[in-house]
Amino acid sequence: MACQDQNRKAEERLTRGRKGNDISEQPARSLTGHVAGACDLWTDIVKARDSLMSPKSPLTSEVLEAEQRVWEAVVRKDGIALGELFSDDYLEITLDGKRIVRAEVVEQSPVVDEITGYAIDSEKVVALNADTAILSYHLTLQGRCRGVEISPVDRWATSVWSRQNGVWKCCLFQQSQYAPETSDALRKGHT
Repeated sequence: MACQDQNRKAEERLTRGRKGNDISEQPARSLTGHVAGACDLWTDIVKARDSLMSPKSPLTSEVLEAEQRVWEAVVRKDGIALGELFSDDYLEITLDGKRIVRAEVVEQSPVVDEITGYAIDSEKVVALNADTAILSYHLTLQGRCRGVEISPVDRWATSVWSRQNGVWKCCLFQQSQYAPETSDALRKGHT
């Protein structure tokens, strides 16, 4: 509706012109066509973004499945699987603020982590484009990390995923202190 209004107003301004100015019909039609084309393009972009972010979209499902494969590999102590799921430039920010690179996680996690269970809920996916997405979720972990009992067990987790050569790779993983959602819109799944 807004695009149609903008179209109509642009056409009126151009065909009316100002007294003393000679404005032909052709430039008005040309600009009107560009405005309409831009509005149509914007509408298509918004629809594509909304379909990529839909809880039932293939992108959302693929990213969530890839994230669960990471946690399954951690539970199984499978460094090879972790290596396949992480991009070469993978970076992790731990709950206590440490930065860890791919090689450290792939080599050390199977040796020092004893994660016995995990749960993912309240997930939100933001598609940056068809091949890049940000996943944010509430993560609950059980077990030990580097010999210490995991505490707190609840945290917010965020990961950035990029489809590389047709395969989803995690580029970044960050944990943050958990606090229950207070926004009604977020609790209801609106963004």
